[in-house]
Amino acid sequence: MGPPTSTMSVGLQTTTQFAYGIQRWCIGRKLAQYCAYENGLGIKTVRWCSDGKFLAIGSYDAKLRILNELTWRPLATYDHARVIDSRAATVASAVIYKETTFYDSVKQCSHSRYELQATPFTLGPVSAARPTQTVSKFEDENIGITCVEWSCDSRLLCSRDDARPHAIWVWDAIQMSLLALIVHARPVLQAKWHPSQQRLAICTGTENLFLWNLQGSSCVQLPPANFRIRQLEWNPDGQALLLVDQRKCCCAYFVE
Repeated sequence: MGPPTSTMSVGLQTTTQFAYGIQRWCIGRKLAQYCAYENGLGIKTVRWCSDGKFLAIGSYDAKLRILNELTWRPLATYDHARVIDSRAATVASAVIYKETTFYDSVKQCSHSRYELQATPFTLGPVSAARPTQTVSKFEDENIGITCVEWSCDSRLLCSRDDARPHAIWVWDAIQMSLLALIVHARPVLQAKWHPSQQRLAICTGTENLFLWNLQGSSCVQLPPANFRIRQLEWNPDGQALLLVDQRKCCCAYFVE
């Protein structure tokens, strides 16, 4: 379906169990149709931006396409390549963050933090297995684009390639370029935008809460013992974040 302000609906044109094309309908009449390709697997996920002007389409070919709501034609195609090279125009200004672990000799325990990576950067396989019995909206297939989420102002969007599920890609929909690549030690379970700010919260089934905004990224380790964040949700005003484990939950509050 379309966004709340839209009178149109969107339908997927399917062949067997896979969707290859996407159609725009209004009051029972087909207005437009788009199909990026026909040979291979098709569309895996679709997501409207908040104002209904753009539709993001994640496909099994590891590409994210942005359609214009008026023309029903692609404005941009984002490729989730394994190698990030700053010589490419679409990734020239991208900042790459990678989760690393260090040992705190004072507290005598290990912590995670982000470290900046130089380009060209090769996105390798995930180094840790997915936690068992997780709560996730992602599907089990290990290819294709999922976790497509728009920011509140429809300027930014994030995505996840199931072939490399430990990385979150943050795109600038206006400049049509990659802003950030955020690489983790474990597969990402959820990524959620702040309801009124360009702030992204990420969880990977560990005790760490990962945050990103235009100023940078940070990693926050939760104080509760044996708490693993498997699901998260912002409250409507964005002042608190609900963090969910298998059998318990807690709230994180942000102090400016």
